Amino acid sequence: MGRVERVRGHATRGIRFFAVGTAAAAVHYLVGLATYSLLGLGPGTSNLIGFACGFPVSYSGHRWWTFEETREPHAVALPRFLLMQASSFAGNQILLLLAVRWLPLPFWFILGAVLVLVAVITYIVSRYWVFRA
Repeated sequence: MGRVERVRGHATRGIRFFAVGTAAAAVHYLVGLATYSLLGLGPGTSNLIGFACGFPVSYSGHRWWTFEETREPHAVALPRFLLMQASSFAGNQILLLLAVRWLPLPFWFILGAVLVLVAVITYIVSRYWVFRA
């Protein structure tokens, strides 16, 4: 495979990761915001419920579309993805709760900012460990 093909492959994967990540983050964000605003649940609980709803969108999209060339069997990739996502969620939750406590910013802004920040790390770990080709 030549250099141009590799660059195209990386660009395509990046676009796909962005699309799947945006869909999963949208589910996470909207469910988290709804449970906080409409149901009156706390920030941590709302974030956890949003994460749980976005997880299947993320795994299935990345497994079957973003990293379609993966040679890792489902039995290997899913536990790795779950570990990576649980770790990212722990960081997400800590950042969210600290920001809600200490920053005079609205919840909708804090939740969005934290989701974007964690997405970059998720891509790197997914590419080189979870779904390695």
